[in-house]
Amino acid sequence: DRTPPLPSRELDLMMLKHPRSAMSEAIRHLRTSLMLSVSEGPPEVIVVTSPHPREGKSTIAINLAIALAQDGRRVAILDCDLRKPRLHEVFEIDNHPGLTSYLAGNCSMSDILKPTEVDNLVFIPAGPAPPNPAELLNSQAYNNLLQQLRRDFQHLIIDTPPTLGFADARVLALQADGVLLVAKHQGTSKEAGKLARQHFAQINAKMLGMVLNQVGTKDLRRYAHYHKCYEQYYADKQVETPALEHQDDFPSVHLN
Repeated sequence: DRTPPLPSRELDLMMLKHPRSAMSEAIRHLRTSLMLSVSEGPPEVIVVTSPHPREGKSTIAINLAIALAQDGRRVAILDCDLRKPRLHEVFEIDNHPGLTSYLAGNCSMSDILKPTEVDNLVFIPAGPAPPNPAELLNSQAYNNLLQQLRRDFQHLIIDTPPTLGFADARVLALQADGVLLVAKHQGTSKEAGKLARQHFAQINAKMLGMVLNQVGTKDLRRYAHYHKCYEQYYADKQVETPALEHQDDFPSVHLN
């Protein structure tokens, strides 16, 4: 029998809800790879984006932020998808006031720093939808906020709108230490992935890597031995883990 899909919020908070799942181990691998990706030190400000909508960028951003926080690092995750924010729904935190409220001068920075149920992790919601998202993110007010957040946190994870069709992710990448591009397995075309990378190359943004997301078990044959050993390891410890390996479309993460 096919295991029913997990609710969306369960996937978004996989590192918190199911820390011993195969996906959580993949996120930890991603965390380690990112920490070693830059010779001069771990990237502090990481933009997480994707070529198109519904390719899993927000799920990856949230779980990466949780993984970094669980490693004892001070982390803030910013919902900079000012066009269609949803991170506040995942964290079950009010979207107002948020980033746009602060940038418009309507509140203080302390008003938008929202604690989460994860130790060491602070959330900044998007706030009310503005008429000019790209211009707002390219403002001096945003730059000043980012510089202050760099001083207060070790890592900033920035969730953005999709890259193709909107300029927001490229604007945000200009002030970031690197970009993590999320692609959906058998959903994101090679052409879309290549075009998204070209957009960041044109502004000399550093590409930290690409995450291949939502890989089905039928396509994981070359990882079959790993998953079998993984299950056996926890079986030996008598730890029950969610049967994600039996779903056809659970998020699996690989850093190229």
